[in-house]
Amino acid sequence: MTITNKFKRVALSNIIVSRENRQRSELELDADGLSDSILRFGVLNPIIVSENAEGLFELIAGERRYATSIAVGLKDIPVRLVTDLDPIELQIIELDENLRRKELPWKDHVKAIGRIHQLYVELAEKEEEDWTYTKTAEQVGLKSSALTVIMRVHSDLDTPVVAKATGLREAYNMLSRRDERATSDALSDILETSKEIAAPVIHSSTGEALPPEPSALAPEESIINASFLEWAPVYTGPKFNFLHCDFPYGVNLFDGKMSGSNRHSSIYKDTPDLYWALIETLCNNLDKILTPSAHMVFWLSADAITVAKTLAVFEELAPSLEFLPMPIIWHKTDNVGILSDAQRRPRHVYEVALLASREDRKIIKAKSDVYGAPTNKEYHPSTKPEPVLRHFFEMFVDEHTRMLDPTCGGGSALRAAESLGAASVLGLEIDPEHYDNACRGLRQFRSLRKALK
Repeated sequence: MTITNKFKRVALSNIIVSRENRQRSELELDADGLSDSILRFGVLNPIIVSENAEGLFELIAGERRYATSIAVGLKDIPVRLVTDLDPIELQIIELDENLRRKELPWKDHVKAIGRIHQLYVELAEKEEEDWTYTKTAEQVGLKSSALTVIMRVHSDLDTPVVAKATGLREAYNMLSRRDERATSDALSDILETSKEIAAPVIHSSTGEALPPEPSALAPEESIINASFLEWAPVYTGPKFNFLHCDFPYGVNLFDGKMSGSNRHSSIYKDTPDLYWALIETLCNNLDKILTPSAHMVFWLSADAITVAKTLAVFEELAPSLEFLPMPIIWHKTDNVGILSDAQRRPRHVYEVALLASREDRKIIKAKSDVYGAPTNKEYHPSTKPEPVLRHFFEMFVDEHTRMLDPTCGGGSALRAAESLGAASVLGLEIDPEHYDNACRGLRQFRSLRKALK
């Protein structure tokens, strides 16, 4: 099937160009060897013209072929009249002309090529022929691989994922990573299809077994008042593909004379023994908590000795986790931090998290590894602010995300994940006061989102 099978030859002197109506003010006549091709073979594809009352022909499409033919000394050129064109053919030509605009935005370029391909398919169906990406690529002057990229983006052009992209290649990479993540998650869902997202847990105060149902998405069910140390060993529900860990760092944060420990209390004591116990519990139950393809964000003390020892423990107890060599960093822009020795050490005003994945799970989009924001202790004394978490979570959270936060504190990670469209979130908090604050914060967040909709 072709749109150039009916033509006649017209003298180049009888063709006029309405320059004020043309989309391009300048032409690159021989950017791809067109002059040599025309000299050797002539003009293979007719230009498109319309005939006016004076018997002259106004150029509609094919200006480079027209101008190059004049430049190499030809006397005439094959043309097709607009009146001979199928309406679909005319749409294709108009779109193809639009593609030649240098200033055409990349999304409009994708949209135009996608529409051209659809029109070619319609035209082929009318003539009972098959049509492929390869044939469209030949018509618009692209490699098949380039057209495949464009058509993949075109299929999701109006989605939030592509809306965040600044260019074609970035959009394609984001979609490719999302496709791969979705495939991994679908496989996990098949394996876990008979299970529900929450398993019986032990209430930290009463010792009674609880069967929460986070799928109902009420705050009390998305946040459980329970100890991760007791919850993890008995968990039997479906697995999570994103784990956000903000364990007590084991540095006795609230016990020092400058800590203000009289203002805060926690059932989780910030001791080294508890820190290592939480990590060991996580590692020992990792396969029942995490899907085979998953991400983990693990906040910890920036102390080099602690980081090295933590990585060594994970390597020994959870070798399926592959850690990135560089951490992500929250810079506390309000300069809140610990000054342990004013005469010898600087004030410590940043926190770090290690990033890990299972089965080389791809991120959604690249983000900078440092984010600056002030502290916020509205719901918890050591919470990570939502803007910080949203910034980093954009790498991991989408509509397929099922997130677990085993020590969720004030619930900021749960709110950040839901704001990015996570399919489900589940947080554990052992302290009844912090549990109540987290539930209140999540309830207010969801009410606000509902009102804005």
